[in-house]
Amino acid sequence: MSDEVKFFGEIDLVQSGKHRGEHANTYPLWYFRQALDMRRAEVETLRSAWKRSGDIDAEIAYNNAQREFDAILESQPRFSGKQVDKVKKLTAELGETLDQANVTIDQGMGRDGYNYSEEEYRRNTTRSTPVPRELAAMAGISDGKTGETIKLKKNVAMKVHQIASQALRLHEARLG
Repeated sequence: MSDEVKFFGEIDLVQSGKHRGEHANTYPLWYFRQALDMRRAEVETLRSAWKRSGDIDAEIAYNNAQREFDAILESQPRFSGKQVDKVKKLTAELGETLDQANVTIDQGMGRDGYNYSEEEYRRNTTRSTPVPRELAAMAGISDGKTGETIKLKKNVAMKVHQIASQALRLHEARLG
């Protein structure tokens, strides 16, 4: 197993054109369990249709859908013991950073009675939230610099946290 953890697999990347190699979606395809269940049901439906009809087009449709579904399942991160510990630690660090950002706004609103929408807007439009560089790299985010953290927009940092947390939940579910 590679020491490198990636939350986005080949299936999640644009395969051709100007944006080749970039993320096709904000979240990896394995992230949403309900969508994965719907794809599983679609594969089964196509399989049944092919078995009933014996049609070559139905077989091709089933094989393509099965191949895509298998690629999505394969793209789910699989962690070694050390990797789990590292991802948990980095995700917890990011969670604390995001909690602190929210506490600051909540305290300001309670104290002054003002709405800090400008501050929240600033955090979501400027790279102001420090994210552990390793965790950002797992999500395919890089700025080409070095250091322990990378500054991201708050909403992007939140997505990194959500994806890492879901990857850990799926890992725990596979073990349990």
